[in-house]
Amino acid sequence: MSDQKPITYQFIIERWADGLKVLGAGNGAGLLASGASLQFFPAKPGLLTSIKVGAGFFLAGLLSFALAFFVLTVLPLTIEHFLASSEKIYKEFKDMMTDLMLTNKNDASSYIALVLISMFSFVCFMVGSLYIVVNIILFF
Repeated sequence: MSDQKPITYQFIIERWADGLKVLGAGNGAGLLASGASLQFFPAKPGLLTSIKVGAGFFLAGLLSFALAFFVLTVLPLTIEHFLASSEKIYKEFKDMMTDLMLTNKNDASSYIALVLISMFSFVCFMVGSLYIVVNIILFF
């Protein structure tokens, strides 16, 4: 094992994991709240459709969270392998990830997928939340 690994990459991955956990909890809570609200508004069919659509966004966000968290679990192993085989000493996370992405295209695509899937999970949470809140406000 090489002792040239940067100090920052573990910190960055931990922060990313913390952010993903919050997204997973938010999407899970939104899905659960959507299910609970179906019991609260059974006589209002116009609102039930909006709740189901919002629940669909939360479900998509929850599934994308799970996929992103899986990729994030594999990413440190890829970084460790790259650093062990590299002769270069990296001072910044950006430089290391640039070289990693240039060296191995598969690892580059998984890193890009992590970023895009995480952003998709965030968008699903925001759209689901806003969709349900706006429809409840308009309905009442």
